[in-house]
Amino acid sequence: MSFSLLAQSILESHIPNTSWRILVAAFGYSVGFLMTIMGRQQLFTESTITVVLPVLKDITFGNFGRMTRLWAIVLTGNLVGTLVAATFCRYSPVLPDAMVASMHEVSRALLPLSWWEMLFRAITAGFLIAAMVWMIPTAENQQLLVITLMTWLIAVSGSTHIVAGSMEAYLLAFAGD
Repeated sequence: MSFSLLAQSILESHIPNTSWRILVAAFGYSVGFLMTIMGRQQLFTESTITVVLPVLKDITFGNFGRMTRLWAIVLTGNLVGTLVAATFCRYSPVLPDAMVASMHEVSRALLPLSWWEMLFRAITAGFLIAAMVWMIPTAENQQLLVITLMTWLIAVSGSTHIVAGSMEAYLLAFAGD
């Protein structure tokens, strides 16, 4: 998921500061999601069909507990993964200083938001990801388009995705922001 921030930062650093800049740079946000979903890795907000349907078919405390345990494991893994990626981007020589600065600049959009605003924007992002996951089985050979457009909507709308946003938050914390 760290590649969402990296790709968005690359695009933003190469596009002039215009009113339409976000519309193009937001496509960079889709990159990490494409890598995660098409690579069949497990994204926290992607765990809806395969996890929720069996629970809805047989609603028991045991099934609900198993679903909650899976979500906790996947979310923890995602957050640890973005922490490792943020640490790598910030403290290793893998990225030029200008690129790290661009990643910080993109991440700073989070700073004015209250936790309440982030929560509601996260609900929007979660809904868009869940809708995407439910659309993918019928998308057949258009999965790339569905993933790109739904995640582009998250970026353009200013929604806050818990995993992609954690990468931004870790980088901001490392920078003292």
